[in-house]
Amino acid sequence: MELTLSRCRLGSVHVSTLFYDSENQLLITPSLVKLNLQENRISDKGAAVIARYIRENNKDNLIGINLEQNLIGLQGATELVLAIKES
Repeated sequence: MELTLSRCRLGSVHVSTLFYDSENQLLITPSLVKLNLQENRISDKGAAVIARYIRENNKDNLIGINLEQNLIGLQGATELVLAIKES
């Protein structure tokens, strides 16, 4: 399964509600293979949510992720790299 939401002006709050509900239950399938969130407004907080999803729910399936042209800094990038390395 692929998910593309590029150029949607999504921020970190949107990413959080896209992946988890208010009770912290996963909303997105753990069988996601490609994730494209390019050209949004995702910051380090959103990157942390995506890293959590990778660590806890999608260690084996995700083979492609595109987060270019977002607002992710060193902290968020580091969290993503560590999550990907652990998977």
